[in-house]
Amino acid sequence: MFEFANGGRDLEHFEFQSSQEALSILQQTAFSLAVAEQALEFEHRDLHWGNVLISPTNKKNIEYFINGKKFALQTHGVLASIIDFTLSRMTKGKH
Repeated sequence: MFEFANGGRDLEHFEFQSSQEALSILQQTAFSLAVAEQALEFEHRDLHWGNVLISPTNKKNIEYFINGKKFALQTHGVLASIIDFTLSRMTKGKH
């Protein structure tokens, strides 16, 4: 048995309330993938609208660190989560 948190609505069916929400989801998704790629050589390999979930959040900002540089993004009240890692790959440590 598994218990999963409600990750929100998929991007395909989510109705944005503003262009700021849409931009925030795009940026969150891109930055999340960039951090994972840098840290673990991560590749999702099946990223599409149904694999990005959007949920409401009270967080005002989210911070990402890439190459030692901090990036702070405004959430505009929405939080992106990437799901379905069936076809994904990553590398940890030396090859």
